[in-house]
Amino acid sequence: MARSPCFLGIDIGTTSTKAVVYDPLAGRTVRVASRPTPVHHPRPEWAEWDPEALWNTVVRTVQDVLAPGEVATTVAGIGIACAG
Repeated sequence: MARSPCFLGIDIGTTSTKAVVYDPLAGRTVRVASRPTPVHHPRPEWAEWDPEALWNTVVRTVQDVLAPGEVATTVAGIGIACAG
């Protein structure tokens, strides 16, 4: 049975990185994954993000949410939000 194309949402927040697969035709969330956002605190009240560590977290979170056999094989669009 063919599955409809879905949308992938990625939210890179200050405490966690989340990915969501949404099926617009069914009007429902298909799957959600989350991992802690890596942050380094070199001094009190300071926060730094290593771009490579952040990217690796995004990749792993998307891999989690798009696990084979769990969601539609076609992603029709991607939306990204990132805390700055």
